[in-house]
Amino acid sequence: MLKAFGKNIIAKRIGVDNKNASGVIKTSSNKEKPLEVEIVETNVVGTIEGKRYLIARYSGTEIEYNGEDFIIITEDDIIARIEND
Repeated sequence: MLKAFGKNIIAKRIGVDNKNASGVIKTSSNKEKPLEVEIVETNVVGTIEGKRYLIARYSGTEIEYNGEDFIIITEDDIIARIEND
C-alpha cells in the first residue's frame, strides 16, 4: 500500500469513464479528467481519508501502483470538500 510522505495526499479520481454517451471509447487526448477525488492516504491536518474533494484541473501527479491509478496532490490543490446531504 502507498503511504503519504510529508505534505502529500494520495487520492483516487472518482467518476473516471472512458466512454461517451454513444459508447465510443475516448482517447486520453480528448477526455476531461474528473476533478472529484477520494482521499486514500494523508498526513495533512484538515483532510480526511475516505472523504471526497474537488481539486484544481491541472494539479497533482498521476501514478499507477499495483494496477490501480492514483493521483498525488498537496493541500494547495484542494478547492473544496464535498459534503453528503
